[in-house]
Amino acid sequence: MKKVRTLLNNIILYLKQQYGKTKEGISYFTLLFASLFFSYVIVANMENIQGFLAYAVVFLIAFMLLCLCWLVCKILHFFLQYYSIWNLFCFATLVFLIFIVLESGITPDKLSFRTAILIALMECIFARCLYALCKNRKYNLFVLVPLILTTIANVGIIQFCVKEGYEAAYVKEFRELNRTLRTGEKVVSYEKVHNVDSFDYGMDKKRNFRTKTVDMTPFFDSYSGIKKWLRDRYWGYGIDKIPLEGKVWYPKEDGTYPILFVIHGNADGAKPSYLGYEYLGKYLAQSGYIVVSVNENWCNYLMGTGFSDENDARAILLLENMKEVLSWNQNKESLLYQKINKNQIAIAGHSRGGEAAAIAYEFNDMHRYLDNGNILLQYHFPIKTIIAIAPTSNQYNPSERTVTLDDVNYFLVHGGNDMDVSNMMGINQYNHVRFSGNKKKMKAYLYVTSANHSQFNTKWGRFDVSVPGNHIVNLKPIMDADEQRTILKQYMKVCLDTTLKGDTLNQDFLYHIDKYGKSLPDTVYIQGYQTSQLDILAGYEEDADLNTATKPGTSIEANRFSVWKETKDSEYSDYDSNNHAVCLEWKNTREGSYEFSFEQKDVRENTLSFDVMNVNDGDSATGKSRSLDFSLQLTDQLGNTAAVQVSNYQTIYPPVKIVYSKLMVLKNLVCYKRTFQTVQIKLSDLQAVNPQLDLEHIKKVSFQFNRNASGKVVLDHIGMS
Repeated sequence: MKKVRTLLNNIILYLKQQYGKTKEGISYFTLLFASLFFSYVIVANMENIQGFLAYAVVFLIAFMLLCLCWLVCKILHFFLQYYSIWNLFCFATLVFLIFIVLESGITPDKLSFRTAILIALMECIFARCLYALCKNRKYNLFVLVPLILTTIANVGIIQFCVKEGYEAAYVKEFRELNRTLRTGEKVVSYEKVHNVDSFDYGMDKKRNFRTKTVDMTPFFDSYSGIKKWLRDRYWGYGIDKIPLEGKVWYPKEDGTYPILFVIHGNADGAKPSYLGYEYLGKYLAQSGYIVVSVNENWCNYLMGTGFSDENDARAILLLENMKEVLSWNQNKESLLYQKINKNQIAIAGHSRGGEAAAIAYEFNDMHRYLDNGNILLQYHFPIKTIIAIAPTSNQYNPSERTVTLDDVNYFLVHGGNDMDVSNMMGINQYNHVRFSGNKKKMKAYLYVTSANHSQFNTKWGRFDVSVPGNHIVNLKPIMDADEQRTILKQYMKVCLDTTLKGDTLNQDFLYHIDKYGKSLPDTVYIQGYQTSQLDILAGYEEDADLNTATKPGTSIEANRFSVWKETKDSEYSDYDSNNHAVCLEWKNTREGSYEFSFEQKDVRENTLSFDVMNVNDGDSATGKSRSLDFSLQLTDQLGNTAAVQVSNYQTIYPPVKIVYSKLMVLKNLVCYKRTFQTVQIKLSDLQAVNPQLDLEHIKKVSFQFNRNASGKVVLDHIGMS
């Protein structure tokens, strides 16, 4: 033992001789790393002088705090003679800065923290070895070998950060599951019928059309102190004088046109977010729409200040802009004089703007502001359609209730690789769109698995996270920005053509996008669709009884399932829409059946519609994704039956495997995205299977799970139209 102790002491003494007085290397490296970190973030946000100054102020404050911490450590070092405290501070600073980079790249927090500690330890070794070599002139293996190894590691880290990322295997797997995905030859009809012009409006003298200001004080709970001081000086006006601003694209030719108002979401206030939808404005104006992109930048975060409960204020600002613009229809000095069809109005919003558009629709029909009845609301515009682009949801809950929309067309678009609104929150609003049946309305959603959040706006760039965290993003699976915007342009045009112009030529784009496969970017599309004519058999909201259905006189039976229960869909999806559905699971059987019995019904002209979610993560043996298939069977009063396979109408995809960050790839981690798909089957097709089937006297509809030996599925909104 004595010899071992002597050997260890000699090794420690030798290491002290080699690495003695190298602690300063960690200090220099930390200061260099922090300086480069802050400088890079500032330079990356230098879109304009205002943005540069805003970030410069924020990071100057951060640097001053860093210097203050340094001073405290120096004082402690002087009085306590605790020599390691400065190195601990440097190490903690490195861990903190590296963690910021990793965490902002949408990496799980625990993985980010562990990785940050390991990288910080490696950088400390690198810094001490480099200092020993350059300053202390140590040229032995104990210095050179760790230096070479950590240098190689740093080169690897740089390459890792620069690399775009890794391909998403699910696209190829899903393409194999759906052989017809790229075979559809239909195209969205589009002709450049109109020449387009545009103009700006606002309070600024540079604007083409001068407008008034509005007092938004009642709609913000907290606006005071340093937040008020900074923002008032940046904008040059206060909360009581927010200007009505935006940009308009319109057809030059005489005539009246439907009008669309678009609002952006929360982003850097120094960026002109409202100009990021110019591609939409020009495209739709060429097709005969007036498009107004409203500037709501005042509501966005700025210089470290922002709001968390302002979506109702965004809605009010939208409605005030609508009131101003629609009044120009009677103003002879306006470029829109007698051009607006005031009975054909649509509103759209992106991110928080998507939620604000829904709130605006609710406010539009009300006489008083929900949070303060003393404030009168007098809008009442005939809004027919809402389009939500990757919206948030439930950030505004009046009286702790979800915003409910009655008898309006509602359309939702969301990206599977969205790293800002990382789950499809708009489904919550989608499920709170109610139809009375008295008006012909519809709602639909399109889930584009390779789309992200920011590329829908040209001013927000390609990344959903800011620098330097963008270098950790797995960029490879994210589709090209122009392709993503092409999908949105076509989807919005079809939505507007169908609901405002009554043009149904491409209406099937909303529920059967595979027909347009050849003309669309190569990715996976998942759709939901429902009309006000749908007669719901089972919506699972009425009670907890498994045998009762939504439609009176209808009963439910299930056979050969290991699990049969009604539950909230949030149990299986990554969003909580407060919606209930039925979950069915079966193992080692192909005899499972889920049946609806009712009084005889004539279904000759009916289409059966239902939402289905495949919750099987993949084959346990191979790890590969597998689709779900089952049969729909009808039974008439004489006992005649006929069945068709669901896969003949729709491929039921397994959960989409999303890998947000490159670190997740290295750790073999995935996020499973489970989404309902709507299947529609014409019931007259079943008579071709069995001519004896009497479609005038159908007594039973059943789902026969006879294709997969084991599986798990969630069903909802089963009905006929």
